Amino acid sequence: MTTRGLVKELLIAYLNSRRLKYVSISEFKKEYTTQLPKVDIYRIVYGLGLQDPMFRIEKDEDSTYVVMG
Repeated sequence: MTTRGLVKELLIAYLNSRRLKYVSISEFKKEYTTQLPKVDIYRIVYGLGLQDPMFRIEKDEDSTYVVMG
């Protein structure tokens, strides 16, 4: 499994376990930084939001969110 695939599975599990449709990318990054210290989680999740049809990116003044669905 690639790093991108691993982060994608972690993101799906995170959202499903909390019954969420979206999460702040920085909040998700804080949750998994200790488990994946050498991975740029923010960049991978942002890339998933741009390229994967399962996700999309939403922004407001304060934060960037990844939305599933």
